[in-house]
Amino acid sequence: MLYYAERLENMVNEGEYFARALMYKSFALARLGSSLEEVLAITAQYAQVNKYFADIAAGNRFASFLDFGKLEYADEYLAWLEDREDIYVGLPKVLEAYVHLNRLEDAKRLLDWYKHIIDDMAEKNDLWLKQKMHLDFRYAHALYKCETLLLPEGLNDLLNVANASNQIGNVERFKKCLLIYWKFRHHATPDQRKIYIQLLSIKEYEEIS
Repeated sequence: MLYYAERLENMVNEGEYFARALMYKSFALARLGSSLEEVLAITAQYAQVNKYFADIAAGNRFASFLDFGKLEYADEYLAWLEDREDIYVGLPKVLEAYVHLNRLEDAKRLLDWYKHIIDDMAEKNDLWLKQKMHLDFRYAHALYKCETLLLPEGLNDLLNVANASNQIGNVERFKKCLLIYWKFRHHATPDQRKIYIQLLSIKEYEEIS
């Protein structure tokens, strides 16, 4: 993504394609270990292109804060998401942030209030973006279940997400699932322990380790 974003950036210096090049560049750099400051600086650049990208940049700024662990921005991000057609893009991040902040009542309210949107994600996951967001949501929801001691149901969901993440090559999500499982491993059933061992032994994970 970074390679093609930079190629596009070098081909144009204004307008929609320039803004999209910078946006995808910021996404890629965030995953490749760049600093929050660098990501925000690029976000500020494409925010200047037009009103549409200024609005998109506002949401992506909040998303970047959460990605880099500044979870106190969760409420502001949710406020920005409200009444947007693409609210499903940010709900998993907000839910995960609430769980990590131990704001479990707020997490439950989010699950109840936006149930129709969450259900829609599951029903229309033939669309690649909703499919990705639904996987992100399944992870955040599994985390919520574990933290509220809805076990072993939460661990079962977590292992399913780990397996799905492995199948699509989402290494970061795969490793997160196994780390959360380890935290709650004493609540696992014998079958869940077997699945965990199987996931640990897959070739892809051995190469990662």
